[in-house]
Amino acid sequence: MQLSNSPMILRLLCACLLVTFVALSGACGDEEPKRSNNAGGDDVGKTTEDVEDEDDERTIAIVGTWKTNYNSTETITASRWGLEDIVEFKNAERWVITVNTAATESANQGTEGRYNKIVWTQPRHGSFHYCWTEIGRLTLDQVKAGNKEVDESNLATGCLGENWKKLEAL
Repeated sequence: MQLSNSPMILRLLCACLLVTFVALSGACGDEEPKRSNNAGGDDVGKTTEDVEDEDDERTIAIVGTWKTNYNSTETITASRWGLEDIVEFKNAERWVITVNTAATESANQGTEGRYNKIVWTQPRHGSFHYCWTEIGRLTLDQVKAGNKEVDESNLATGCLGENWKKLEAL
């Protein structure tokens, strides 16, 4: 190699390094989100951000239209569970308090304005189970004070002696 060409080679080398650096720093910003390492759990395939969003208390974590084990569908939105309005919920503890609406009243006379509490199991493989632990209470305080025990390890009779209702993603 000739010494007279070394400044040119040095410039080319610097240019290549600069292009490589720019390309790599751009790729770092577009990096795919890390996947959860929950081996075999319900978080498999979800991004870290998805799992963190489930802990977000602005929207109930189980929003969607679901097929029941009674061959019907149920819709849960950010503000409603079926015919009931959502009053309060806690995703981390998997419970929701609802209040019956006029639509509920038409299906069940004398229930408009009454409060309910529903608990659900950890969603797995596109489905989960739920149980009504308080139904038709007159006040929100009554529902909150209710402390009925359920057994989510017994889906056949662990919901106050009844089976847990199953919901599967459509």
